[in-house]
Order: sequence, then structure tokens, then C-alpha cells
Amino acid sequence: MPKLSRIRTKYGWVRSVANSIHTGMLSRQFLMLNGFANLVADPIGLNLAYRVPIMLNGKRYQWPFKSILDYGLAFELWVNPSYAIDHPSSTEVRHIIDIGTNNGMSALYFRSKFPHATIHCVEPNGRCATQIQELSDVIGNTMVHQKVVADRNDAREFFIDPTSSVSSSLVRRNRRQQSHHIDSIRLDTLIDSLQGDPVDILKFDIEGSESLVFSEGVDFGRIKTLVGELHYDLCDAGSIKAQFAENYAFVYEIDLAENRSLVLATSDPGVRFIPEG
Repeated sequence: MPKLSRIRTKYGWVRSVANSIHTGMLSRQFLMLNGFANLVADPIGLNLAYRVPIMLNGKRYQWPFKSILDYGLAFELWVNPSYAIDHPSSTEVRHIIDIGTNNGMSALYFRSKFPHATIHCVEPNGRCATQIQELSDVIGNTMVHQKVVADRNDAREFFIDPTSSVSSSLVRRNRRQQSHHIDSIRLDTLIDSLQGDPVDILKFDIEGSESLVFSEGVDFGRIKTLVGELHYDLCDAGSIKAQFAENYAFVYEIDLAENRSLVLATSDPGVRFIPEG
């Protein structure tokens, strides 16, 4: 029964993605057929890649779907978007730092909403960082940093799951994860690279590394808006939320399953989560 439930969930990803972000009937059919093929191929580890035209926020893009996991990510990021926020001046957003960009889907979502921003994609997984580079023509105006954000500028042991990019973390979470030494960078050092400009939006999805990213010395005054995922079972979520409350006028939280929540911190009253539906 658990296996059947997982199949149903993955089928739901394919159907929802195909019905929500297609550019037309042919695009919908490509998404469905490629999704079903990857669903069948998933148990034997075979990936069937295909670039499909999709529509995000009224804009058309060509995006590769390489595995059934891509449909899961697309569902979470684009269909029922985790980082969907109202912003009163989207055309004035200049710098977005996306910590934990994975394969680039979140960066493309931000591009569709913030057309003039430079998106700084921070992704320690080499395979994912390479894909973001390869898709720079699709996403547009990106800078890729193959580093892990932590509490020091050094090298850190980072654990990569070869079967699932969404499980990679500074915190070892399963036996499949393989140890790698990756260059690490403090958040303040990363912001320094903007040469004095503020960060308009900082997004984080870092699988339990939140306490290391938001360590002592972070200058929240240089970050206008924060949005990301907190793992209550892997980090000191209470301390992090206290930091946000101390530095921002508005802090919003949406509970998720599996000891997780989405948090939005901002001092701009016009920035809010977009309600579902």
C-alpha cells in the first residue's frame, strides 16, 4: 500500500503540472507523456529528458524535465508555489539570492515574477550547479555560486544523495548520502559580493542548515525580505524565528507536513504570501 500511495502521488504531480503550466494542447501532451514515461522508468533509475514549453506568470519558457522528481519539484515550486509572494514593486527588485537552488526551477520561478533581477543561485551540488549554468539562457541574468552557505568561509563536509538532489545537506539525513568537501561561504560574505547593494529577496531551502546560515553576525539590515523553509527537527527554528522577529516588522508562517514550515520575514507591509486558490 505505501508503494501504491507513492505512485498515486507521483501521478498527481504529472497531472497537476501538465494541466497547470502548459502553453497549449501539444505542450500539455508532452508534459503528460514525458511524465508517465519517467514514472514508469523511475524504479529502474532511467531518466527520460525532454525540453517542454511551459507558461509561468504569463511568460513562455523551454524547460527540461529529466525525471519524475522534476515533476515533484515543479508541483511544489510552480503549481502550488512555496515562494509565491505579493510584491508591490516587482519590476524594482534587483538582487535575489536563492540559497539551495537545486536544479534551477526556483530561479526560473523568480525570473517569471521579477524580470529585472539578477538571481544569485547558490547550489553546492555540482550536478545541479552545472544544469543551472546550462540553462542560463532560459533563466537569464544569473550568477551561479557552487558553494554551501554556512557559518564560516572555509570548506565544509557536505552530504549529497546521488538519487535525490532535494535531500542534499550539511546535515547527514540518510545512508545513501555521500560525503563531499565543498567550499563554504558566510552569508555576509556572499552579500558583500553585491558591492553595497541590498538583497531584495533572499530565499532559502537548505534542508536543516538554517542555524548555520543565520549564525551570529548576519546583518539583516542588508536583506529586505526573507522567505524559506524551516526544518523544526533539524535546526533551532525557535531561535531563527526570534532573529527574524527582532529584525523585521512582519513575520508570517505557514505550517507544512513533516516538521517543516514556510517563513516570510519583511519590513515592507506590501509583501505577503499569496493565498492559495
